[in-house]
Amino acid sequence: MARQFAPDLRVEHHLDDAVAFLDRLGSKRWRRAVLTAINRAGASTRSQAASTVSKAMGTKVRRVRQDLRLVQARYIDEPARVRAAGKSLRLMQFAARQTRTGVTARAYGVSRRYRGAFIAQRHGTDHVFIRIGKERHPLHRLYGPSVPETLADPAIHARLVEHGVERLAAELARQMDRALYRKHGRR
Repeated sequence: MARQFAPDLRVEHHLDDAVAFLDRLGSKRWRRAVLTAINRAGASTRSQAASTVSKAMGTKVRRVRQDLRLVQARYIDEPARVRAAGKSLRLMQFAARQTRTGVTARAYGVSRRYRGAFIAQRHGTDHVFIRIGKERHPLHRLYGPSVPETLADPAIHARLVEHGVERLAAELARQMDRALYRKHGRR
């Protein structure tokens, strides 16, 4: 199976005319406000991505958050990016438990039985294994889904891009108001 990589979630603005107008005012506050709004919207999108992906995968938010990185914008014409990286998660992280006929795990919220599989420790960590053939060895370690492939799902990706656009609009208004308040001392 070919490996699929999740496209980056991009939080960017399309306000070139407004930015050009604010540039003519000659204040660095406006540029800083736009940059801060982009990065704060990116951070909010990362949090929302962790929550959405963990619900879809059926694992903990803390574990998903480890595989999501926020690449902040350094200039106002750059987007903030949420990047997903990481390998497939161990099947043990999906509430795997030993049964008489194998192992049961709940990846993507759906319980599935792996016939003939068993739970064993390897280097101090529990893993789910299955034998290949009738001999004692070789063993094959079983994995569940990965964060990048779950984030690549079109429905999840579209929902998170929509969230990023909404957050950017709200943050841009908040940061512009804040910059105006600092400059003139009133709201």
